[in-house]
Amino acid sequence: MFTLVSHCHYQNEEMYCPTCGWQGHGFQLKESEEIEPLHIREVYCPHCNRYMGQYSTIHDQQDEEIFPAPPTIDWFDAC
Repeated sequence: MFTLVSHCHYQNEEMYCPTCGWQGHGFQLKESEEIEPLHIREVYCPHCNRYMGQYSTIHDQQDEEIFPAPPTIDWFDAC
């Protein structure tokens, strides 16, 4: 069992299921509904449904530093 810390970080990571031997990438895992009081989602193997970990659904500052949002442009002020 392992824990994932950030949604954007695990999606492109290579994953391996020790139960059935499935190999793939994080974006291929099945996700649960958000567990709202805890702000997490659990992820499962797409082949055998083994619990693979969880990630926080709360946006954190580190994600924004790695993947900054594009600048917004006010098209009416640009003229």
